[in-house]
Amino acid sequence: MKFNLIVISFTLALIGTASAAPGSAGAPVSQGSAAELAATTLRADSPAARAEQSAAARRRGKVRIRTGKFVDPDTTLGDGNFALAEGSARCKRGELVIGGGVRRIASDGLFPGPPRWFIEQAGPLAPRQFLASAWSDLGGLGRKNYLVIAVCMARS
Repeated sequence: MKFNLIVISFTLALIGTASAAPGSAGAPVSQGSAAELAATTLRADSPAARAEQSAAARRRGKVRIRTGKFVDPDTTLGDGNFALAEGSARCKRGELVIGGGVRRIASDGLFPGPPRWFIEQAGPLAPRQFLASAWSDLGGLGRKNYLVIAVCMARS
């Protein structure tokens, strides 16, 4: 509510005294362009805009979470030699990956002591696959401790 009042005050100031329209320094802003600015700014928070966003979300399709395991080739826990562990999660046919990440599901071998797991990169690899890689000194426990997550949406 407070933000809307600030936007309204700013808009009223634009209507009365503002200058510097786009493309011409020092030219006054017309009342029409200030009103358009106010309508655009306030519209994003209106019930009508929320209803429009909700309808668009319904048209998109269902969102599903898919998981995958890491392949952790490290052989000895805590020896200081890190191996590159990789994993991926794949969306089903008819779905598109829209996000993802890595989730810790256990902490075997992680504590106490120095860090033994570093995420190297994570991101979509293909339209249906999310890939993650990490440096592991967990002696193969990366497969048990971490999951790769893909957020998938049904194509409409």
